[in-house]
Amino acid sequence: MKYERAFEIIKSEEKTPVIKIDELLEIIDNMEIEMGDVEIHDMLRYFHNNGSILFFNMDRLREIIILDIQWFVDCFKDIITDQGHAKQRNGEIHKKCLAQSNLFFETGLLDSSLYENLLTANSVTLPEEHREILGKYLEKLGMMIYLGKFNTRGFHIPYANEIDAWYVPCVNTKEFKPEKEKYENTEASPILCFRFNECLPMDLFGRMIVLCLSSGKWQIVGEQLCREGAHMRFCDTEEKNLNQVDVYLFTTRELVTVQIINRAKPKLHGKGVKAEIQNIIEELQTKFYACLQNCEIGFLCSKEKGYDESSVKHFIPMTSGREYCDNCSIEALHVDVEQACDFWGVSSEEVSKSKNDIQLKIYISN
Repeated sequence: MKYERAFEIIKSEEKTPVIKIDELLEIIDNMEIEMGDVEIHDMLRYFHNNGSILFFNMDRLREIIILDIQWFVDCFKDIITDQGHAKQRNGEIHKKCLAQSNLFFETGLLDSSLYENLLTANSVTLPEEHREILGKYLEKLGMMIYLGKFNTRGFHIPYANEIDAWYVPCVNTKEFKPEKEKYENTEASPILCFRFNECLPMDLFGRMIVLCLSSGKWQIVGEQLCREGAHMRFCDTEEKNLNQVDVYLFTTRELVTVQIINRAKPKLHGKGVKAEIQNIIEELQTKFYACLQNCEIGFLCSKEKGYDESSVKHFIPMTSGREYCDNCSIEALHVDVEQACDFWGVSSEEVSKSKNDIQLKIYISN
């Protein structure tokens, strides 16, 4: 009851949808309710966890607390749905704004100048001092990320070869077209898979890309940033010379796949890439997708079976001991599971745990 009473007072005192932490502390100091620093933090976490506010006790995010969730949702909705910003005030089409708009609604790449226009021109306006924080909140939630200077050659926009860009994955409608000669050749790794028991939420892959980019270890290669796939470059900060590799990331139905497409160096391995993607998937499961707790690691039976809707039919669990799936005949091109486990750094503990999980599922189903 103490938290509820304090929260009611804060809401009644503050008429705006956001509040600075200093202003909140000042309101609390003037209350008859006594609260220490630990209690204040616990209160904010309590209301964040039950969906009443947004509060993250980290970096710049702790400076601003979002009191009105609907306002926050409306801000993001205006960014991704308002297609009227390509017009000037007199109603005429502005060619640069139209090009920015077309780029955004095809690829999810949002020119910073267009982003600023959206934050000032819509019914849900945002004070200038809070705009950066809004972007950081959206990034923390995996909804968009600031890319900085982004090379747009290959995107066919007439006004610039480079833009100051944000990436908003849920807007991206571009189709992923991986190059067959890259993912089937001898330098391409076996295709690592994370398989779930049900179809993945539509926004999971986009959030995964945002978290990859925000880690500082990944960057986009060329124009292959698409709705269900991406060509990325991974650079392990501890092994820059060894582990700078090009990676295809892809999702379909209940599957996320990972493939290194340039493993020419003899000492190259995929352990760092696997660990990064595995950690990101676990973070997404914890924060947003609690229903997706069951995730099985394995491989596609062949590189030829990657990158389409039927890929999931060719999944081989890393514990199977087989080199081909139930849907294929035995062929020389099929994956060597033992070598694949070695390349991706799959530990014996992971294999043992996976076997135990499978046995548990069989026991429960019986």
